[in-house]
Amino acid sequence: MHEVASDLVILLAGIWLVAVTLRPLGLPTVMGELIVGVVVGPAVLGIVQPGEAIELLAEIGIFFLMFHAGAETQPQEFYDAIKRSLGVALVGAIVPFSVSFSIATLFFGLDRIGATFVGLTMTATAVVITLTSLKDLGLEDTLVARVIVASCVIDDLLTVVVFGVLLGVLTGGSFEAAAMVTTIGKVIGFFVVLFLVARYVYPRLTLPFRSEGGKGFTFVLLTAVAAGLFAESIGLHMILGAYLAGLFFEERVADASLVRVVKDRAYGIAYSFLGPIFFISLGFEITFDISGSGVGFLLLLTGAVIVGQILSAGSMARQIGMSWRESLTVGVGMCGRAELAFILAALALSEGAIDKPVFSVLIFTCFLLNLFTPLALKGCADLLCGGASHLADATRGVVQIDKFKRRGFDPEEDRVNTLPELEGGVIVYGYGPEVELLLVELENRGVPTLILEEDEERVERLLERGRRVVFTPQAGDGELDMQAISQVRAVVTNTDDDRSGVFVLAARDHGFEGPIVSLIDSPSRRSALMLSGATMAFTPEHILAAALAARASRRMGPLVTGVAPTDAELEIAELRVHRNSPLAGSTLAAAEIGPRTGAHVVGQWRDNELAPPPAPDAELAAGALLVAVGSPDSLQALSEMVLPIPESGPIVVIGHGPVGEKLAQLLGDAEEPVRVVHTDPGPGVDFAGDVYDHEVLEQAGVRAARAVVVTLQTTRASDRATRIATRVLRDHAPDVPILAGLSLLDSVDGVIAAGADYALSLSQVSGQILVRQVLRETLSLQPHLRLAKLAPGRLVGRDPLSEGVREKTGCTVVAIERDGEVTTDLSHSFELREDDAIFVCGSTRALRRLDERYRTSHL
Repeated sequence: MHEVASDLVILLAGIWLVAVTLRPLGLPTVMGELIVGVVVGPAVLGIVQPGEAIELLAEIGIFFLMFHAGAETQPQEFYDAIKRSLGVALVGAIVPFSVSFSIATLFFGLDRIGATFVGLTMTATAVVITLTSLKDLGLEDTLVARVIVASCVIDDLLTVVVFGVLLGVLTGGSFEAAAMVTTIGKVIGFFVVLFLVARYVYPRLTLPFRSEGGKGFTFVLLTAVAAGLFAESIGLHMILGAYLAGLFFEERVADASLVRVVKDRAYGIAYSFLGPIFFISLGFEITFDISGSGVGFLLLLTGAVIVGQILSAGSMARQIGMSWRESLTVGVGMCGRAELAFILAALALSEGAIDKPVFSVLIFTCFLLNLFTPLALKGCADLLCGGASHLADATRGVVQIDKFKRRGFDPEEDRVNTLPELEGGVIVYGYGPEVELLLVELENRGVPTLILEEDEERVERLLERGRRVVFTPQAGDGELDMQAISQVRAVVTNTDDDRSGVFVLAARDHGFEGPIVSLIDSPSRRSALMLSGATMAFTPEHILAAALAARASRRMGPLVTGVAPTDAELEIAELRVHRNSPLAGSTLAAAEIGPRTGAHVVGQWRDNELAPPPAPDAELAAGALLVAVGSPDSLQALSEMVLPIPESGPIVVIGHGPVGEKLAQLLGDAEEPVRVVHTDPGPGVDFAGDVYDHEVLEQAGVRAARAVVVTLQTTRASDRATRIATRVLRDHAPDVPILAGLSLLDSVDGVIAAGADYALSLSQVSGQILVRQVLRETLSLQPHLRLAKLAPGRLVGRDPLSEGVREKTGCTVVAIERDGEVTTDLSHSFELREDDAIFVCGSTRALRRLDERYRTSHL
């Protein structure tokens, strides 16, 4: 025990020394840890000898490295990565594998097994090292970074899976065809089992995943170890189980605070303790007893990987429309080889697939590649000269690279007394779901933002998410030096009404003449904010209530598609066909939607993808989610067809918070019969009780209701409660239209899936107003889609339909403006001119693909 403790002291001292010397320089610590292993191990000083204890710690280190890598790669990001960079990833993996395999067999006599593992090791990427370099060069928020990140995510997962398969079929030093088929079947079954657990079991584990007292971190480790043991029990390696256990643990199934805790603790263990011990132990295995042919192997392998990686990944980047400079940068950025390559090399050595000289060559090759990549990226950055396409969230969802660079938030040290300069940017005073959509839209357009926040915990959470935020507890007291505010583009206040008023006055006193939009708690304060200098003031909860009221009652007037005056020629809407709709079981041709409403169905959602609209003679099923474009009046008419609200019966409002109370008031003013159900009795509440209780719903007459509107308190927790309440309501009254008011845009999908016919969030209605006021653009209320008016760019001289824009980008050209006239009839050949404007419908990512391919621009 004493000897093991002494060895640990030496190893931990080496880890600390590497951290304090290399991290401030921005250099990868894994390289230093390998050097420590070489120096203190048998190769040089021999102070520490390999032993069972260190080997055990190293194996646990591999487990935590792979678990953390999976946890930092969100499943949705992986699916998106497949869609946008699959070609770059596959070709960028096949070529390095092929050249490495060929060199190992043809020039240096390795058998097929050893050469295969050499090829796989040279296929693994070094996304952390590459992203660190991109960040230092100011390229982290670019299309280049997105393609590199997406391709690396795909390559690493595929490499781990293939490696696990090969280890599983390696029997007696040879590959057996029958064993290969069996193991592939096991891998598929393994993925299916873990996917089903993540999809259907994880969300139901309320105690460990949702409760503060549920020992969530311990339970997550339990599931990861169980997944690893399950993998080993069917002949795979436990790293596959660890990686997938981390991959499927996300905010969709667990509380956001627990997700942060798990990631932070796993990172600390993986990169401050057990992970470094593993990398040091690799240094024990390195030998300098390499022959002249081994040196040749090293140099040829390094050169071949560099050339093959650049040519393969770079050529595929050109195929997706990137410039040759961007494509070169993509190829160079994928040349690094780090943690995963070291892990695979170590496992190949332990399985006897390669010997120590080959292992040493692989490690030294990774050294050279990791020296080459940052230096070559610097040259690529000089070639780009700022010409790389900007993308705000290019690196979202991958391994975090700044955990040790950013110190913890300190309220005393980080208090800001002077407003930072933000020329041409937007200041948001007070964060909340009401401003999230605006922040996303600003980031997408490259507009700098700064959040002023008075809540310490909120500041810390925003910093963890990469937001630019400063701690300014005195901003609402008039004590913040605001000399720099005259340089900004716009100001949004989203805090206490009195503090907002003081801030608005101070901004005007310091010469700010741009728009100031204030989100207020009480409508009675609107005039005071306007007198203070705000250009607009509104209460988000009341706007949401008005939008829901317009959906529930025809007496409320036209559909509230916009909550601020708009000059948009077209609007976009998602409309689900209700089972009582005349469209259910009918066809588009028979329904005559265009002639009867003036709206046009331009698409439909299938499996979370925007698909072409149904064929004119195709029967429309109840529950079909259609995408339509038209004027606000035409969309109102279409909505009455797809979601008919009966003329008789009460409107039941579930919840009597700020939104529910205002909704009931609006419906009452319109002389609609309203029944309010709330947990606690009080003024305006007709039925008090648990909204999940069928007896309470029966007393409220939900089955006989014209419509039910769920408006629980607008918070993340209440969004989850709304989802459950919707499921209960749909079970209780299958035929009654259900509408839901939410806090977050991200919650809309889940509530629709639970059975709601229509859902709208505070983020959407607030975001639409704020985008209109700050960017002078009209934003769709739909969570998935945007309707953009664009200059045609490289589409000039082409017909959008015959060009196949939808197939190539996922966007649909729904209308064209020419000489001041807007037409939606694109059935004939329509060659675009330079002075035309196109109206394009698609998701944010699809619009980015359109811009990447055709260089369109917003009008």
